Amino acid sequence: MKTISYSQPEFYHFSEDSIELAKFASQFWAKEKKLHLVDMFAGCGVVGIEFFFRHQDTVQLTFIEAEEQYLSHLEENTQSARINMISHFSIEDISTIETVPEDAYIIANPPYFSINTGREPSDIKRRRANFIRIENWRRWLDLVANHQVLFLGREDSNLISCDCRIKKLKSLNNKTGIFTLDRNS
Repeated sequence: MKTISYSQPEFYHFSEDSIELAKFASQFWAKEKKLHLVDMFAGCGVVGIEFFFRHQDTVQLTFIEAEEQYLSHLEENTQSARINMISHFSIEDISTIETVPEDAYIIANPPYFSINTGREPSDIKRRRANFIRIENWRRWLDLVANHQVLFLGREDSNLISCDCRIKKLKSLNNKTGIFTLDRNS
């Protein structure tokens, strides 16, 4: 169950999978203290905000999203959630990010499909929310590989099967799963 009524763009609506990821992550990292959470592919901030409500030792939230049209929704949602801590919003494409803070725990709801692997929507905003270039996907995996990371993905997606470091932790009800990266692979 979500904790606030979220502002979101007309072209994209989050699913309950986002809430499930936040719940799972808060339990998975329950013993972690003074946690710096980075919500990558943040959209309107649902995953990060829901995590914040469930993990009381979160001391810093960073939201990273490539599409500027989410920013007003993200700001409105963090205000509605009354998050009175250090929050940082960054509008930048995954392909341009050089580093992630060393102490960061990463949570993400990335696009589920790689470009040219399915019927892409004609609406460019919806396409950007659901599709990613395979080279940007691989770059993101490399960027977060040395961090604690949890993310959503489609179990049958070529994005999930393209990297042997990806490990499924939990199946959700609609071909979606919660994944991590095996840092020993």
